[in-house]
Amino acid sequence: MATDPEAQGNPPVEGSEGAKGNQGDAEAWKKGLDPTIAKDPSLAGIKDVGSLAKSYVEGQKMIGGSLRLPKPDAKPEDVDRAWGDIYTKLGRPESAEKYEFKIAKEMEKFLPEADVKAFKSAAFKAGLSTKQAQAVLDHYSGVLGANLAQMQDIRKTTEEQLRGEWGAAFDRNVGLAARAVIESGGKDLLTFLDSSGLGNHPALIKAFAKVGAILAEEGYMEGDIEGSAAPTEAKDRIQGILSDKSHAYWNPGAVNHKEALAEMQALYQIAYPEA
Repeated sequence: MATDPEAQGNPPVEGSEGAKGNQGDAEAWKKGLDPTIAKDPSLAGIKDVGSLAKSYVEGQKMIGGSLRLPKPDAKPEDVDRAWGDIYTKLGRPESAEKYEFKIAKEMEKFLPEADVKAFKSAAFKAGLSTKQAQAVLDHYSGVLGANLAQMQDIRKTTEEQLRGEWGAAFDRNVGLAARAVIESGGKDLLTFLDSSGLGNHPALIKAFAKVGAILAEEGYMEGDIEGSAAPTEAKDRIQGILSDKSHAYWNPGAVNHKEALAEMQALYQIAYPEA
């Protein structure tokens, strides 16, 4: 005996009377709407008034959390207010003082409080979130750290070069160079050359060392020269080398014979500057 599909609880076949009836029920809630609105594709998935209400509530929530750009003809104060709302929704703190940064301990002395405060103001004005501002600060710290490491490497290389050339006179010549800088440009110039790394260039140090030597010989420098060995100490060292026949100074075949000659010459310059 044939059975009725709908009577067995099976879904109605497309095109059947049951299917047409269900479709009519789904469309019934649209009666009374403007035909143009009722046929809008956005309502295709809405089956009843309850579904419509749910969709509306969810839509309002999305609108409330959306970002609204200021209109082209908006007043300046309205533009500022609109962008302020956008930055806040994107994670910018309430004020510049609310930024909290993590700064590596070894970088703290290179990022004074005044500089960090100025950066906070700039970050707030640019609308950066705390995460974004931290990323910028981390990048800057990395670049600064790399530059400082490079300056230290250059300083080390320069010192090794000049110690090789000047030998025992290294400290005295560096002291003469420092005094020459101070005599010609003051301590501010010495600080600038040191902090900028320009003072690490061997040619510049040699030039100021020569100027310092001239100023010292002419009596234009008062007081002790930092790093200078006393003439009596230099004379004692000379006598020690001259009395030690095993010293490289006396052995032309020694590996460090040239260095020993340079050291002796430097010692004589310290011991007998007037010669």
